[in-house]
Amino acid sequence: MKLYRQLFFLLSFSFVLISCNKDEGFGGSCSIEGYVYNIIHHNKNYSFLTDTVPAAEWRVFILAGDNGAVLKDIRTNYNGMYRFDYLRKGTYPVYAYSEFPNDIYQAEMVEVKAGKGLNVADTIFVHNGKGFGTSIIQGTAYATFYRRNGEFRDMGYPIEQRVYIKRAGEVVPFDDARVGNLGIFAFNGVLPGDYEIYMIDEDRNTEKPTVPHIVSITITETGIVYQLPEEQEGWETDENGNKKKYTFIINVSV
Repeated sequence: MKLYRQLFFLLSFSFVLISCNKDEGFGGSCSIEGYVYNIIHHNKNYSFLTDTVPAAEWRVFILAGDNGAVLKDIRTNYNGMYRFDYLRKGTYPVYAYSEFPNDIYQAEMVEVKAGKGLNVADTIFVHNGKGFGTSIIQGTAYATFYRRNGEFRDMGYPIEQRVYIKRAGEVVPFDDARVGNLGIFAFNGVLPGDYEIYMIDEDRNTEKPTVPHIVSITITETGIVYQLPEEQEGWETDENGNKKKYTFIINVSV
């Protein structure tokens, strides 16, 4: 009889604990289902175009409400779908990570109020790709061309000439771009920070390389095109009287 009373007490105490535990977590009959889509930011089109595809095999996390504790993480299927089962009623934050190109991650979160049965979450959109979280720097170059003896020959665009970019305070450039049609050059996939950009000039008499000046620029926003400041001394007037502005004016011996 004594043993029976002890078992009855334990069972009653367990029932009270279960009844009192109303917090979010496992042990219920609710389910949460949703989709994750991946917005891929390309790095070679200079236009910020993206592709959106199902985020297959992407990790999705669910938190225990206000506790902030991760209950579970699963991977999406080939359609980008995920599902968490056996949840108690409550409100659950669900999230997946976007991936910046410099190994920094950002949580993309939705909040789901789970009632009885199946509950559909808002779609989660994650971002990745070498162009994610970056900007483009663009400028224009103009050149004075001299003959090998130092005599003036022509003025125009230094097509195929290299432009260099380095981080402020560093000596070695980490990338270079070539001047294209109309003297335009651009660096894409540039992360926020301070940068210095320059071209190699030539002394028209000795043909020795020099750096006429360095243009400094600070990138604070992403997903936009930064235009380098123009070199006002390099303004030229075309046949229509319009002033052309250039970032760099250099000498080139040909």
